[in-house]
Amino acid sequence: MGILRPTRLVGRDAALATTGAALADALEGAGGLLLVAGEPGIGKSALLAEQARRAVTTGVRVLRGVGWEGAGAPPYWLWTQVLRDLDPAATSVFEHATARGDAAEGRFRLFETVRTALAAAAPLLVVLDDLQWVDDDELRLLELLSRGLSTDRVLQLGAYRDREAGPSLRALAASAPALPLTGLDADGVAAVMAVVAGPVPDAELASAVHALCGGNPFFVREVTRLLVASGSWSAVAVAEGHAVPAAVRDALRMRLALLSPECVGRAEQASDARRALRTGGGGDRGLGGGAGAGQGDRAA
Repeated sequence: MGILRPTRLVGRDAALATTGAALADALEGAGGLLLVAGEPGIGKSALLAEQARRAVTTGVRVLRGVGWEGAGAPPYWLWTQVLRDLDPAATSVFEHATARGDAAEGRFRLFETVRTALAAAAPLLVVLDDLQWVDDDELRLLELLSRGLSTDRVLQLGAYRDREAGPSLRALAASAPALPLTGLDADGVAAVMAVVAGPVPDAELASAVHALCGGNPFFVREVTRLLVASGSWSAVAVAEGHAVPAAVRDALRMRLALLSPECVGRAEQASDARRALRTGGGGDRGLGGGAGAGQGDRAA
């Protein structure tokens, strides 16, 4: 078998071309916003990280903010992270905006402070991850900045889980340039497997893992690790249902939690039909084997 030299990101040349072009436009004075959308594990954060790495090598400053899951974060936490890398003292604007004066005046003062700070730091890439977890005020500021920085050398590059987006984020995404990130093709899956395991999989194994994982890079990595650990580097192991790690099952259960009972039922019926065809109608082997397969296993 051949050996592929590990790379920072594989199978995303087209997506990187899109983010790179958006940054190039911003550096020419056409600042803006680009939103990357996709399911968990599809590679949004990795894409943002690789684009940030490339930006730094060309002399572009990179600022980062990440949405906070759950309660407890202070107001404008996303933007507090961004501004503190420029000037920690500037983050006090978020406290002042909510503590004194007219609310509309406070929001304008906040917007203008952030816009001025970012414009002054250009050329600049602002990386904003996990936007599905930020609140409406933070999204409103992002929307205003996307217009207020349209003639500055600043690109705001955001990412979010499309199925977990609330109404405000969906409205913003509908009005902004978008980059939907989908599963890797079979060649991309093979490249990820080679980076994780070393050996390049043959076409049959890569195709089997692609079919099992839908091209999701996180799933591909986990399945590859399990194949290596079990010594079952073959399409047969995948076909027999011995290649679904616990991490993949957990991710699938999280996905199912977002679906309606009707959708879950249809997924179960489809999987049961596929299993019957594969096993001749006998047993309940599922993707993980065993009669106790849960909803996450069946929906895979």
